[in-house]
Amino acid sequence: MQSINEILNNPKVQKIIIIIVAAILVAAYYPFALSLWNKNKAIDEKISLSLQQINLGSHINVNQQATEEEFKKSQKQILQLADKFFISAEEIFVVLNKIAAATKISFKNIEPFERQKMEIPNRDDMYIDNLPVKVDIVCNYHQLITLLDKIEKTDKFISVEDIRIRGVPSNIWEHEVQINLKVPLLVANAK
Repeated sequence: MQSINEILNNPKVQKIIIIIVAAILVAAYYPFALSLWNKNKAIDEKISLSLQQINLGSHINVNQQATEEEFKKSQKQILQLADKFFISAEEIFVVLNKIAAATKISFKNIEPFERQKMEIPNRDDMYIDNLPVKVDIVCNYHQLITLLDKIEKTDKFISVEDIRIRGVPSNIWEHEVQINLKVPLLVANAK
């Protein structure tokens, strides 16, 4: 019989031993490797999900920033426009009297009518009152055109809604004129 050393020195037996040891190592390592692979796969899925959420968050953030910028731009425009609104009926009469003085026209009558309230969307702190104002004057055509030009060029919003001209039989150069204006007032809501 052969001794153990002789058997172990046999090249065929050495190959078989190497294969058996390799199989044992693979069998022992396989569950560990499979576990690592599954953990790696789970980490990859979490990373992928996190990246999707970050991308979604980035899009939301970009959209939110764009919306905020648009809102700030709108607020700035509203503030710029706020200066163009009258804030009281008295202010309207002051502006109209300045225009009349510049055109050398005297008003026979300035009469405000009932205000027409108009809500401003997304604004609870203020609203617009459209104040119809009837102005009666006696003037010639040149003065009337100059008056309308000055009304148009004023820094405030004034809308000429209607003009009625009647001749004065006793004076062919001057005419009775009725101008109906609509003037928006920016009014703060009472809290």
